[in-house]
Amino acid sequence: ELLRIKPHGYGGTDFGCIFRYIQEHADLEPSCIVIFTDGKGAYPPESAAAGIPVLWILLGNEAFPKWGCTARLI
Repeated sequence: ELLRIKPHGYGGTDFGCIFRYIQEHADLEPSCIVIFTDGKGAYPPESAAAGIPVLWILLGNEAFPKWGCTARLI
């Protein structure tokens, strides 16, 4: 099932909404955050993750964020 997913992006992503959602829902206790993206957007500062490990998975050739773990889909 997972191999049939064909991700694509349109640019202009607001990554901040992910971290705001977690902050607004204090009952959530994620062990990590995995973000699939085309990388076209402004990356938030590392402090936005509040110590939660983040894996950025990028599709395309945009630059990786300067924090978190990273992987590129090809």
